[in-house]
Amino acid sequence: TPAPRPEAHAPSSTRLDPDAFPLLDVARAKERMGNEHALYVRMLERFAEELPQRLHELQEVLQGQDLQTATRLLHAVKGEAGTLGAVQLAAHATEAENQCQATDTQLDAQVLVTRLQTVWACTLDAIVAGGLLPALPKPQEPAASDASEHLPAADHEKLHTLLALLAASDLKALELMDAWRIAGASGQRW
Repeated sequence: TPAPRPEAHAPSSTRLDPDAFPLLDVARAKERMGNEHALYVRMLERFAEELPQRLHELQEVLQGQDLQTATRLLHAVKGEAGTLGAVQLAAHATEAENQCQATDTQLDAQVLVTRLQTVWACTLDAIVAGGLLPALPKPQEPAASDASEHLPAADHEKLHTLLALLAASDLKALELMDAWRIAGASGQRW
């Protein structure tokens, strides 16, 4: 059964859960490319090399509240991820694109980008485990920023735990991020 396709601009009442999608649908992606395995691998390699820089650029434009550029970047990530069978990443990019286009949505750039990075890390692990690409070096843990130095000790410890989980491509990182986001939305401290 083919994986459902994330649709851009889905009304909020019919919002799909991006985590409900499979990480990869290689068969469907290869089918789109005429079952040319070498072509698929070349495109996957290029995407794997370029995506970290795109996500970094996305974070910068979101921090600058340039939602038009963010929407364009997310649309490109969504399209390429979908073409390559990175279904869950495409679904998360679709949701993020929709958030950027909604005028009534408050965006947390760090949460949005971290979620995409985490889903990409899990997808990349599946790609490597499936023998499609050799293991790529894991991104370096970011150095503490000035903002994190001013966090209370308990929050700093939680942030450090989150970074370690993200570096390990751990699903618990998503759960911690969701708890953090929910607590932040209600005005609570984690």
